[in-house]
Amino acid sequence: MSIVVIIIAVILIAALAVYHSRERFLYNPPPLNLAIGYQIDDPKVFIPWDIDENGLHSLLDKHGLKKVTDGYYYISCQSLGSLRHELGFHFQINDEKSRREFEKYMASLGAKDVRKIEPRRNRTRDGKLIKLEFFRKTPLDIKKSFEEFQSVVEAAFGRPQRSEDPNSAEPYYEWRFRGIKIHHFIIDRFGPEEHLAIERI
Repeated sequence: MSIVVIIIAVILIAALAVYHSRERFLYNPPPLNLAIGYQIDDPKVFIPWDIDENGLHSLLDKHGLKKVTDGYYYISCQSLGSLRHELGFHFQINDEKSRREFEKYMASLGAKDVRKIEPRRNRTRDGKLIKLEFFRKTPLDIKKSFEEFQSVVEAAFGRPQRSEDPNSAEPYYEWRFRGIKIHHFIIDRFGPEEHLAIERI
């Protein structure tokens, strides 16, 4: 009887060790202080996740912050080493007027189908920064752009934990850390589009 108990105990301990090892692999602490915010290299400004829109104005107005609509801004900057890009700031709001303004803005850029993606709502984050979006004002060849962004993201955050169809026309890569998700992918709707974002989850 005692041998059976010992065997069961060993199996349980081994299972727990494997489980916790998997948890550490999938949900490591975020690198580069991502748990508390994001570092922009030029201008040299640290953006905390708990910032609100007024706080963002205070930090970035003098560096050319542009407003698209309530809850959405962007700036030209350098981060992830030497990469120049546009950086979008999305705040958690639940306002139908702002949604209509955003859809109108996107339509003015020629978007025929604005996806209505409602982020998973965490009311403790109302008014706070929830997503950083990386893009280029003047897009490169999409393959070249994707490879360049992928290279600097992997240099900063390591290999992705999830990848799908890496050699196809629509690759998908994802990194997950505690409280943070990074995804980078190409989707073809009315032509190929590249998406790279860091989100709080």
